Amino acid sequence: MLRQVAEDLSVPIGLCIVAAPLLLLAANGLRFHLINGFPSLFVGSAFLIFLGSRPTRRDLLIVLGLTAVSLLFQGSWALIFLGTFSALVLGLRSLKKNDVVPIFWAAVFFVSGAACLDLALVLGSAVIHDTWDWNFYRFDVSLGLPGYVLGRLIAKNPTLQGMTWLAYVFLAPAIAMVHAGQLWKGRQNSPKIVPVVTSALIVGYGLYFVMPGVGPLYAFPNTFPWHPPALANLIGPAYFSNTFRNAMPSLHLTLAILLAWHSRELNKTSAFLANAFVLLTIFATLALGEHYLVDLVVAVPFALTIQAGWTKSRTRATDWLVFSASLRSACHDWSRASLESGGGHAVALRIWRRRLRDERGLNRDHAKWLKRAPLLLD
Repeated sequence: MLRQVAEDLSVPIGLCIVAAPLLLLAANGLRFHLINGFPSLFVGSAFLIFLGSRPTRRDLLIVLGLTAVSLLFQGSWALIFLGTFSALVLGLRSLKKNDVVPIFWAAVFFVSGAACLDLALVLGSAVIHDTWDWNFYRFDVSLGLPGYVLGRLIAKNPTLQGMTWLAYVFLAPAIAMVHAGQLWKGRQNSPKIVPVVTSALIVGYGLYFVMPGVGPLYAFPNTFPWHPPALANLIGPAYFSNTFRNAMPSLHLTLAILLAWHSRELNKTSAFLANAFVLLTIFATLALGEHYLVDLVVAVPFALTIQAGWTKSRTRATDWLVFSASLRSACHDWSRASLESGGGHAVALRIWRRRLRDERGLNRDHAKWLKRAPLLLD
């Protein structure tokens, strides 16, 4: 009975969540201070989910018409209105068709996701005081400070810096594109990317309380990327006020890896672009100073573990969990060896390769990682 009540109330609750920003806008005289470039892209991505649902011409004209009328009152909010009205129309459709309900909640994720993430990070900053930034920075020092090197590269070129920032904030539309592509494919057996991403965000947010960090741009705002601070000056606990504790692990890279994984079922072009986006995300997170290298290292096994949890095939899920566990162990050995000797990471990766060779049932995907990653640093 409770399940039936939950199903009956899910769509009305979702509609209230979608309509809340519009009500807040009306109450504040069309002033909503949370909105900037990143949330606008996040909310506007719901329109891509709407397109992936194969809307009728009538529904499409309703969304575009309401957006055009709303722009008469607030002309700079095109993406906000477009995404919100897309979700509202999907919600009204789901009242009549139950198969539209999952699509509607995918749109709700994008409409409400930016505000939820902002509030969650503000709460984390208020609760968490000391951070691990000094330790993360020491790891980067042992590997030559790649973030500082890439940061200097884009700092000299404003155009490249702007393109890097655009790549950094384009994650939400990219996820929406893959989800829309999955809807067009119509496969019912494999999980869609938005539920997987949602679980990664929830679990990753919990990990922020375990090993909090702010990133080099915020830990060293006066020196990044030109003047790396000396390790001898990093004394005492690291504390930064009014700064999000969202560095470890890098959820940006985590979601990019999940994006690449789910794009494989679309076509070869999508898979190629998604893999290129992973490399671009690695570059952007380091060059912009949003993350340390160790944040990206930990994001790899974290992403694989999340995906394994959603894999329906028990054998394949077990394989990925074994692979992820061995990679997590290698990351620990790598970071420990790097901190102690400054050059032991290649040895740690060779140990990982031997561990994987001893495991049974590794599929071809694992074999590719086995051949490439450790050998690159040998």
